Amino acid sequence: AQVNNSSTGSAYVFTKSGGSWSQVTELTASGGASYDYFGSKVAIDGDTCVIGAAGTNSYAGSAYVFTRSGGSWSQVAELTASDGASYDYFGSSIAIDGDTCVIGAGGTNDYTGSAFVFTNTGGSWSQVAELTVSGGANEDQFGISVALDGDTCVIGAAGTNSSTGSAYVFTRSGGIWSQAAELTASGGASEDQFGVSAALDGDTCVIGALGTNSYAGSAYVFTRSGGIWSQAAELTDPDGFSYDQFGISVAIDGGTCVIGGTDTILGTGSAYVFTNTGGSW
Repeated sequence: AQVNNSSTGSAYVFTKSGGSWSQVTELTASGGASYDYFGSKVAIDGDTCVIGAAGTNSYAGSAYVFTRSGGSWSQVAELTASDGASYDYFGSSIAIDGDTCVIGAGGTNDYTGSAFVFTNTGGSWSQVAELTVSGGANEDQFGISVALDGDTCVIGAAGTNSSTGSAYVFTRSGGIWSQAAELTASGGASEDQFGVSAALDGDTCVIGALGTNSYAGSAYVFTRSGGIWSQAAELTDPDGFSYDQFGISVAIDGGTCVIGGTDTILGTGSAYVFTNTGGSW
């Protein structure tokens, strides 16, 4: 709820018991201030959640780590970029898996963008890498979306090539992260904004492109085999219309993915569930 309390923001934790969901706590940042936009992005894994506040410190941005112990959530760290500056928008995208989290800052270097990797060692979170793309340019918005699973992360850059967009795969080996692939959509065109959203599970990732077909939108499924990523499917809403922005958000777990769409004209929204059967979505 990023606009709570003059856009200071907050986040709410719900748990399921006996099939019923109930709110158990409201999280706020220690020292929060107006226009921090705490809660603009959230990510959770087990007993740890990370909450973005891209508006802190003149939009340099922060992310807050909360952990659960005995059913109670408490703030354990505030993460910031080592070289953060105003309008970096650090915390505008977040992913966490185990003791590693990746935080996007699409505003760095005149919106060229970057992503920061933090790891937890003995309860202490520290920055271990800043990821960028060789040859990146202003307005690429690298880091507008991030996804993480194990030693692989996918980072969206929706502004590349006149907002055609792309996404970059990085892998970790021996503690070092390096770029392994650049993903682009087959038949991509200007203003598609491929990479505005990203999700990853094992050897499958889903990338949203809300601008395709006059902003009706699409989402693209890529799979990895033998270390090579290839496009396996383009997903669309069969009843889609212009400005539905299908693909503005994506999530995947196993053979199921959920894709969000927001109609900018009617002000309504929907979520679409796709399943994979025999390799077909």
